[in-house]
Amino acid sequence: MIGELIRDLVIELDKLSIPEDLNFILDFQIKNLNLSAEIGRKAIKYEYERAKKFLGDEILSASINAAASIFYDWDDYLFAGHTGHSSVFVSQALTKDPEKFIKSVLIGNEIGGRIGILCLIGPLNGQMMSYIHGIVSCVLTEYIQGDVSNIPERFSYYISNPNFLTYGGFMGGNTKIFSSVFPIVSGMLTSVFELGSNNFSEGGFLDLFSFSSLNEKKLEEIFSPSFFLTRTLMVKKYPACAYIIPQIECALSIRDQIEDIEGDVDIGKIKKIKIEYSAINQILDKISSRFFTENFSNRIPLQFSTPLAFSLALLGKGDFNCRSYSNFIKSDLFRIYGKIQTVHNQSFTVKIIKNVLKHFHFIPMPNISKIGNILLEIVKDRAILDISPKFIFDLILNLQGDRANPDDFQFVFPTRVQVFYGDIVFEEEKESHSFLARKMKKEEVEDFLKFKSLCKI
Repeated sequence: MIGELIRDLVIELDKLSIPEDLNFILDFQIKNLNLSAEIGRKAIKYEYERAKKFLGDEILSASINAAASIFYDWDDYLFAGHTGHSSVFVSQALTKDPEKFIKSVLIGNEIGGRIGILCLIGPLNGQMMSYIHGIVSCVLTEYIQGDVSNIPERFSYYISNPNFLTYGGFMGGNTKIFSSVFPIVSGMLTSVFELGSNNFSEGGFLDLFSFSSLNEKKLEEIFSPSFFLTRTLMVKKYPACAYIIPQIECALSIRDQIEDIEGDVDIGKIKKIKIEYSAINQILDKISSRFFTENFSNRIPLQFSTPLAFSLALLGKGDFNCRSYSNFIKSDLFRIYGKIQTVHNQSFTVKIIKNVLKHFHFIPMPNISKIGNILLEIVKDRAILDISPKFIFDLILNLQGDRANPDDFQFVFPTRVQVFYGDIVFEEEKESHSFLARKMKKEEVEDFLKFKSLCKI
């Protein structure tokens, strides 16, 4: 059924005259990700000429750009997924028609985001939902170069053997780039086969990737053309996981205050640092800590760990950008890292969930029969969360709350920081420092892209 719903949504979106605000968002997304790819290509090593011998130009273009754009984690995201790596670069590789291209990016965002909603409660989240890129690539290849009526069949091919990313593969090294590359290649290749639909692949896919209760009505709500997930697009101001960008912003603000008073930050004067954040950050810290040692040579955990990213930002000089991950002294980083205390602020977690449920009331709730799966994932993540009865009560209250239009959704990732520095306590509280694309002005977009382009030099 999902394949048919995807096909029908593609048909509806193809008829659309894209509203001006969506054109603005898509243009920003395309420029931002191409800039990310340009920066990333300077950092990754690959044998282009060798690849050309056994990969077609389209697959090679899409996969190399996707790999490069994800390298520094300086991308964008929407509810619920990092769809741009496939929606932008597969579209860009397959068509030179400007109208078809922009519409294809929109379709990729809308399909990918809805797949993310289906699997929001599942074993993977965020960029680790790499199968989103496989599904987007499969759909867009058929949309641009094939026949839309074949989408359900091609969809069944990809989800019969979807990509499942491991924590070690994602956070353990630069192999993180394959989280977009491999599914894109697989998804694009589905268009060359004609095997007949596999009507059982959908159930197998959902059993693996979703712990939610799904029925026909719920699926129809999720794949309704009545809202645009592209309007929720956020572009990251800094190269890091979106969940820790507010902590980076706090660190930069406090660093500026210290520098105004006495110059460079004196690590010896830092007595302690207290960071309050949500359960999501706590889980990310537990996972990323597995891949961080004193002899680390891999920057990936720094992009997902609150204590590490905060230390890096507080320690740095000037702007926080992709160079920040190489311009630091390890011993200094560890000195700050050792003074940080992180605390799960339950009200922050409730605020995030309340915000999501307010705008996406149709998000499928956990399937009771899969509660064991959810608990197993928490144990595997080694996330010992500080959860009180009040927290559970607040969550239950928020399951039935006010409703708002999905198009008006804006991500919030609350954090509160205290730095005890000598006799002074510096305090900062932030919710996000990604740019909500729909609220950006043209000159603000230009200023950001100019700031980001400095990393090309």
